[in-house]
Amino acid sequence: MSSGDEEPQPSTSRGIKRKKYLQCHKKEWELEFPGWLQASSKNLNYANCKSCNKEIKISSGKDALKKHSTSEGHLVACRSVKAQPSITSFVVKKNPKEC
Repeated sequence: MSSGDEEPQPSTSRGIKRKKYLQCHKKEWELEFPGWLQASSKNLNYANCKSCNKEIKISSGKDALKKHSTSEGHLVACRSVKAQPSITSFVVKKNPKEC
């Protein structure tokens, strides 16, 4: 047994493949990301951004939501949603005595 003929073996920590667990939508995430996050109708492994109207794959967990919240497209969409006037500002209230 010579040391030059042996091939290096992978270490046990690198040789073991770990099972990946898919993350599902969690209600407490809606409290952490208020105003724009909601459950997706597509699948439990997705979340919906109300501002961008995009489906976000959350199989990697909350990191996907953090990444989306800092994306340029999301920030622009959030700014435009905040700048839009509400529908109630266009409705004229009638005096009930005038009817």
